[in-house]
Amino acid sequence: KEKFDVDSIIDKASDLKYSKEIKEILAQELNSPSDEFVKLIARRVYSGKVTSKVLEQFRMLTQKSSSQLIKEIINDRLSKVIDDDIQGGEDQLEEVEASSDDSESKTNGIETTEEELQGFRVVQAILLPIIPSERIFYRDTKTYFSIILDDNNRKCICRLWLNRSKKYLEIFDADKKSEKLLIEKIEDVYFHKDRVIASASELIES
Repeated sequence: KEKFDVDSIIDKASDLKYSKEIKEILAQELNSPSDEFVKLIARRVYSGKVTSKVLEQFRMLTQKSSSQLIKEIINDRLSKVIDDDIQGGEDQLEEVEASSDDSESKTNGIETTEEELQGFRVVQAILLPIIPSERIFYRDTKTYFSIILDDNNRKCICRLWLNRSKKYLEIFDADKKSEKLLIEKIEDVYFHKDRVIASASELIES
């Protein structure tokens, strides 16, 4: 009760209300710019008179530029996430290689390949926005390479089948049913990132 502050609650509620309305206005202006918004932009970059023809020209340019800007922001953030994670993966790989001599006798003939480790780093990069890298582990077998959550074999995010002529990414749904997706190379895992994120999200929620 001592911490209950009506004024603070009202201020935060007001901020949330205005923030929501501002987002709605921005989304509407980016999707379908109003005359006022287009004129504001045009007057910043165009020295002549903003006639009806000029207005329609800048309406199209505003929509196109907004779309390009959003894509560039998303690509920049994705690139940063992937670059940071690759660096972290390389550090982790060095630790794995340093300890490989001690554990060689326990591998039962299982050899973790660079391609499998690359796949592991790709999945780490995909999941970084929702799961810290240190929560993602792998288990290698003679037939497939499992990527798991919290070092728990029961929490399998996906599997990579790479030790054969055709390569597959195996994904699990909420009912633990799996689907094998054909891939030509490890980078193709990015094409299925939504499925990988969905699989990991199910494990987090459960």
